[in-house]
Amino acid sequence: NQESKVYTLPLLTKDEEATLDRWNETEAAYPSDVCIHEIIEERAAEFSEKVAVEAADGCLTYKELNEGANQLAHALIKGGLAVGDFVGISLERSVNTAVSVLAVLKAGGAHLYLDPAYPQERLAYMIEDSGAAKVITSKEALLSFPQIKEKALILGEWLSDFPKSNPQVKVTAEDFAYLVYTSGSTGKPKGAPIHHRAAYNFITAYRKLEEITAEDRIYQLLSLSFDAWLKDIYMAFTTGATLVFRQESAMSSIQGYIDEIVASKATVTVLPTAFWHLWMSEAAHLKDPVPSSLRMVAVCGAAVSPLALKRWKKYHPKNVRFFNEYGPAECTIDVTLYEFCDDLADIENGVPIGPAIANTKLYVVDEFLQRVPIGVE
Repeated sequence: NQESKVYTLPLLTKDEEATLDRWNETEAAYPSDVCIHEIIEERAAEFSEKVAVEAADGCLTYKELNEGANQLAHALIKGGLAVGDFVGISLERSVNTAVSVLAVLKAGGAHLYLDPAYPQERLAYMIEDSGAAKVITSKEALLSFPQIKEKALILGEWLSDFPKSNPQVKVTAEDFAYLVYTSGSTGKPKGAPIHHRAAYNFITAYRKLEEITAEDRIYQLLSLSFDAWLKDIYMAFTTGATLVFRQESAMSSIQGYIDEIVASKATVTVLPTAFWHLWMSEAAHLKDPVPSSLRMVAVCGAAVSPLALKRWKKYHPKNVRFFNEYGPAECTIDVTLYEFCDDLADIENGVPIGPAIANTKLYVVDEFLQRVPIGVE
């Protein structure tokens, strides 16, 4: 066709197309018609007396987590929250943060974390842009951001008047579970809403690949404004594991982090890649470079340094697995996974991001969104 534009012509041969299609045969069955909170309710019934979450302000069993979330959900519903509404959560890292996330899902809403430490201008933009119906917060947080007073739902003893039973709200897997804001190419934060179906596919895939079980204690270090932290909370609560929110001492130094891992007996930790790089750069000077309780370390957010992986190979116990996770927020937290198995030949040309997870396709495209041949950068 003489009228065709050159950039629209296919770059791949039939064999190359077939190879890419074969690599992307990731279809896998999973419960695609359920919602995140429904799975958590099942775990709450199964592990009612087990500790679900630990934080600086205390801990909650699965029964206490579920009942507390139910009371808050009933309060949201009575306050007029409709299915599909976005709800801000502006709280410091605490057991109430976990309760609030679950409560919003139970009420049919989608949660949006609003970091109290963020500039007020950014928070105001996120609230306005999302059209958040409510903002769950505390008296202390409200003092620093009084503009949200009209939408504020302040946690307190008054919630004890609401039922502890699971709300009966018609929520589907196609409804949104959460909203996260990225930096945005225009300089303004950009909202990326994710529905329950995509979120649970992500959890199902990573739980299988990383072999997360109810025996795990998942150490939560990531910023709550970073969507990857939702892997920690969703994974823990849909599996029956324990979520351990970090203490502030964990951020004071690498040794402080190591001490926290030891004290909490954490088995799983997901870290920003930059933090892990710093850990590996100091490993030679640490008394216990990789705590014995850990069985898995995963990193995300940036490219992994081959030099850091060489240090990891030197210092980590052989039973501790290492994963590199990658994915844009718009595609549900992460979409690829690479496990480093101590083979340095794997990383000679850089550390891979790994293949696509279940029910996900992965392509490298050019500026015209045409798939490029294998090996082309």
